[in-house]
Amino acid sequence: MRIRKLILIVFFLFCLNIILAPICFIFSAEESYPIPNDAILKLEKTVPMGPSSMIVRSYSTMLNKEQIQNFFRKELSKAGWEGKFKSGLVFVKGDKIVCVMVLAGKPRPSDKKTYFTVAYSTKISDEMMQASAKDKPDKLSFMPIYPNSKQAVLWDNANGVMASYTTDDPINDVVAFFKNKMPAYGWVIFQDKPVTEKVTNCPNCQKKLKNLNDSKVDVLQFKGKFYTADLKYRRLDSQMCSISFTSSDYGGASVSKETEAAGYLPLKTSKTQITVSYRDMKNVK
Repeated sequence: MRIRKLILIVFFLFCLNIILAPICFIFSAEESYPIPNDAILKLEKTVPMGPSSMIVRSYSTMLNKEQIQNFFRKELSKAGWEGKFKSGLVFVKGDKIVCVMVLAGKPRPSDKKTYFTVAYSTKISDEMMQASAKDKPDKLSFMPIYPNSKQAVLWDNANGVMASYTTDDPINDVVAFFKNKMPAYGWVIFQDKPVTEKVTNCPNCQKKLKNLNDSKVDVLQFKGKFYTADLKYRRLDSQMCSISFTSSDYGGASVSKETEAAGYLPLKTSKTQITVSYRDMKNVK
């Protein structure tokens, strides 16, 4: 389950990395998806995505941002697509994934149109995700690797690199490391979102435990804390690097040995996940 969630997160960040480039890429897909009636296709291209690829299509429409978002939420749901993130338009249907991104909050003054991009891909399997996983991460020429971290993903894409790592160290220590080391590689920070804390719960954990009919489930406390942080850097005129950090801390009473053996024991603390998106626009063709 954790690998599948990582697949969706990496796919979403990969889409963001491609879509925010000066040139909008689009991919031609075998399976169609609904689009607004007045949408006009502007660009289309197949983009490498690690061991797979995705099709990115860019459109223009007279609809505004909110109308576009509402359209896809409604129509993709009717077509059998399942939304995966409340804050982002990522949908899954079988082994297919669609990511929608509106490129501007307001229509362009010149033509009064709003532009949006749809990225479509076949879901990457757990095996493909794990293919680049290493206990000792590969070295990167453009940034440091966090000590004692493990490499979960390392993919080349059309204009850079996508990577993900995990470490047992606290999120504050990990963020401080990159803020200290990145300038030595020539990076200049332009956005620093400090570690923020959000009290949350784990309804998915509780649902799974109840399915096991564990008599101790009722006394479990699933409330915990979720931490996030983001750093964004520029280098020279063409390079950008985004580093995102997540971690969580869930507490809970003891559960039965059978439940623990099934892998559903709530974690007291979780690993810090580091997600890197690097792009060099000189590589865009």
